[in-house]
Amino acid sequence: MKHTSDDKMVGNSLALLLLLCSVWTFTRADHDVSCVFMTRCILPCRLQPGPETIIHWIHVSGGNAAVHSFYKDKDQFSRQNLRFKDRTSLFNNQIAKGNASLQLTSLQILDQGRYKCYTSTKPGVSKESFINVTVDAPVHKVNVVKEENVVTCSSEGIYPEPELTWSNLTQQHKPTVQQDYQLLYNISSSVTLTDTDDNLDYYSCSVTTHGGSSCKTTLFKTTYMNVSESENTVTCRAVNIKPLSHLTWTFNFSEIITKRHDDQYTVTQPWHQWVKDVSESGSLTLRDLSADQTGTYTCEVSGAQETFIYSTFLRIQTENSPISTGNIIAIAIVIPILVAICVTGVVLFVRHRRTRQNTDDVTIRETKGMELRPMMNGQNGS
Repeated sequence: MKHTSDDKMVGNSLALLLLLCSVWTFTRADHDVSCVFMTRCILPCRLQPGPETIIHWIHVSGGNAAVHSFYKDKDQFSRQNLRFKDRTSLFNNQIAKGNASLQLTSLQILDQGRYKCYTSTKPGVSKESFINVTVDAPVHKVNVVKEENVVTCSSEGIYPEPELTWSNLTQQHKPTVQQDYQLLYNISSSVTLTDTDDNLDYYSCSVTTHGGSSCKTTLFKTTYMNVSESENTVTCRAVNIKPLSHLTWTFNFSEIITKRHDDQYTVTQPWHQWVKDVSESGSLTLRDLSADQTGTYTCEVSGAQETFIYSTFLRIQTENSPISTGNIIAIAIVIPILVAICVTGVVLFVRHRRTRQNTDDVTIRETKGMELRPMMNGQNGS
């Protein structure tokens, strides 16, 4: 009887162990995934292939929000959180091979956090795995502009919070940092230049994040050239950057002249008649210019993390107009001075004439008075 009882006890234990194994849930350590804002991100997850597959993706950090579900051999969206609508998908043709990974598109900052992947198949084996997602919005561009004696550095659409640094200014001001509705950061710093800073050949500013993203822009001081209407070449001296990814020429800081794309330069339609060539180094050759093309020509060249901005102001002196822009400015200054001198001279002359006339009138009256006195005295004596 004892032997039979022991056999029964062992049998019950084995049955209990099999039952526990049949509903056992395996949990893996967290897996870290780093993604980029507004791109797609894949959250990995593996399952044990089997019949009646069930997959649930849950955003644990987002209040256990339902992200994506799959069961009865198809996607199920009835309980999906609206924040993830039309942004999630599985690799359905690979589920039978054990791939339960989630693809999340148009990634937002709010998508950060911890996700749970729950999978289950018959005969009751389930598994949970966790993924920590971080989202970065790297620094794409740093803008540096100078207006009179104020230079400004700014950058937008960054995450996490960035830092801004001027490389060669004697004064450093705490930048202004703001966060927009998408939780992205905008940063800006304006510095009033000292006499020493105003004489610098360039101004350099960097914006970086703790995530390792960084960009730097250097703005060179504008140079000035007097050129004829015939052929002229404007150089882009800062093109020693390697590898060169972008190069753009603009007129008066807004009108695009040419852009580099796939190692080819494309000239915009209005400038076809004036642009003769753009060299491999980025120099711009112009022809048949007129006074209307007088202005600032800016070359902006950038690589992966650095940008250079170099501007040249061209004064176009046409052959049909011997008076240069400089002479026009001089004449514009001298003529008002000459007019003022002439007006002053006329006013003084008129005053002088009036003063002299008044003096003459007094003299005449006095003379007539002296002539009348003897006559009056003679009449009294008679």
